Amino acid sequence: MISFREKYPGLSEDQLRVKYKIWQREKEIQRILNEAEEKKKYKDPFSRKNENGEEGAYDGALDINSSHTGVVSDAALVGARVDFIYAYSGGLIKTAISDSEGRFNIPSSFGSGEIVVSGGIDAVNGLPYRGGFRIDPPFFNKYQAITPLTHIASHIWKNTPTRIPQEALTVVLDYIPEFFGVKMGDIDHSIFSKDPVLCTLEGVSGAKEIQAINTLIEIYAELISGLKANHSSELESLKLITYREIGDALLTRINGQESRNYFENVFKFHISGQEKNHDNCCLELISRASDIIKESLDLGSVECTTNIQSINLAVKSEWTDKALIMTEDKGITSSGVWGDIENKKPEDLIDQLNIPTV
Repeated sequence: MISFREKYPGLSEDQLRVKYKIWQREKEIQRILNEAEEKKKYKDPFSRKNENGEEGAYDGALDINSSHTGVVSDAALVGARVDFIYAYSGGLIKTAISDSEGRFNIPSSFGSGEIVVSGGIDAVNGLPYRGGFRIDPPFFNKYQAITPLTHIASHIWKNTPTRIPQEALTVVLDYIPEFFGVKMGDIDHSIFSKDPVLCTLEGVSGAKEIQAINTLIEIYAELISGLKANHSSELESLKLITYREIGDALLTRINGQESRNYFENVFKFHISGQEKNHDNCCLELISRASDIIKESLDLGSVECTTNIQSINLAVKSEWTDKALIMTEDKGITSSGVWGDIENKKPEDLIDQLNIPTV
């Protein structure tokens, strides 16, 4: 058998010792993950006969017309396709379509596999949703809102030794405020089964901050995928990759493998393949959008939501395209790309929004 030393020729003894310790730690983490996955594998998340009595919700008398519903929100996505991909079924997929409030019915026969969301129109800004969400059924069974944040939280649930979804969400909420530089107070966890935009307008505790984090995830994913892409046709697939990179970056913090703040070191976690000045231009747009979102948290529920959703519209209707085409200019600067932006202020786009009434 080849020795550890022979695998890594050229390393000094100190470098080899560090490499070996990292290898040992990763091996132990993988062992814990494998054990946790085995525990998760044999639970039917939709059975009432769960050991804690708190995760069961569906015992399967009806099917796609079930009275049990979920919601998909970026804000609410209308006409989004929600595929329930059944495990161990030879490829069985059942599909629901979200309504005008982003709600969709859940097949009561669905217990294990994967939930995949694609398409739809954002009910607030009127734009087609570009990207997609994937949710693990046990996580969705506890938290029925499919959003950028729960998409990331489901990723953490699947890749950590957390035993129940509540543990995974708690871990995410412990780390993600600092991760994105958002101050958070008390959070009503009912938000994670509802549309966070509506929850904000209803004054639910913590909803403004959760809406802000959802939009920050979207803005980072939109602008970074625009920077990475060579053509607009690549944006959707690159956005999915960027979501995963955000989740992996958060995972490194949770696992104690990384001490840098994500929002201060974005391109330490994402490799754009572009020139340094183009990365800096993208960071300028991210920083501008982030500042507007964070400042909005000091406002009342309606004005906060209006500002957040206005900047979401600005990014998706103009700024992402700017991130895409700016790479054609080898000499572009941060001030130059910002000077080219037409919609710089949220108030310029308010008339284009359809903010829900409560």
